[in-house]
Amino acid sequence: VTPVGVGSATITVSAAATANYGAASAKAAVTVTKGAQTLKFANQSKKVAFSKVKKKAQTIAIAKATGGKTAVTYSLAGNAKAKKYLKVNKSTGKITVKKGTPKSTYKATVKATAKASANWKTAARSATVTVKVK
Repeated sequence: VTPVGVGSATITVSAAATANYGAASAKAAVTVTKGAQTLKFANQSKKVAFSKVKKKAQTIAIAKATGGKTAVTYSLAGNAKAKKYLKVNKSTGKITVKKGTPKSTYKATVKATAKASANWKTAARSATVTVKVK
């Protein structure tokens, strides 16, 4: 028996009578629950040249979260300094360092979330992304 989704079912197994055995049947109740998603999302460090960010915003790619069975979205948490100068793209996870960001090291907590679906539970994992503007 291969489950095709979340839910409950009763399975009945029957065997016909033979020359040596009588007919028999048995029932078993089976419940399939939502599966767990296990996200992996590592801490990482990135550098941005101050000379570039002085002129215009710079977008940097980060290593994405893996292991999700549903679409993963990203959000930015962390200290106020990081939130003031960095923003994260909700669907790609890319971080934009805003134009005029001063030289410094910014530590942002990026949260990756794989949403729940009919068959999967929600999963979330956070990673610290350190962005150095120098």
